[in-house]
Amino acid sequence: MRRIDTIIFHHSAARQVSPLIIDEWHRLRGFCWTQDRTVQLRHIGYHYGIDTDGSTWTGRPLAVIGAHAKGRNSHSVGVLIQGDFSKWAPTAQQLARCVRLYHDLCRALRRNLTVGWHRPHLLAILDSGPFGGAWERLNPCPGSLLNRHELSRELQAARPY
Repeated sequence: MRRIDTIIFHHSAARQVSPLIIDEWHRLRGFCWTQDRTVQLRHIGYHYGIDTDGSTWTGRPLAVIGAHAKGRNSHSVGVLIQGDFSKWAPTAQQLARCVRLYHDLCRALRRNLTVGWHRPHLLAILDSGPFGGAWERLNPCPGSLLNRHELSRELQAARPY
């Protein structure tokens, strides 16, 4: 197992997007962690996703390096929180699930994880396929309406070690 010391939170820049759509976005960007066609989410760069109702889904296995934060993937876990937090705040269920997931990962890895936030980046959505015309925009990830300071305090309090 690789050494993981950081958890990095992202937002989807959309209200609620199917993990299959996110997997397609990542396929079009050239991400792929396995050639096994029986694996449903073989391109997704995140390890976990949190939907607006607080439910979670699994993307890449923890043992596999993610494709979510250039330069920081080798030692981190990528968590996608559904929503565009430049337009609306995350739900209480999502925030509670972030804290629970953080605590569970710390316990599973037997260490407290550093909390990281994805920095603003340019997101290019491709010009063909199911997404229509080309566009790009500045995507401040995870968005200003996710109160990073408050969530960081809650995550600190959830540290098991």
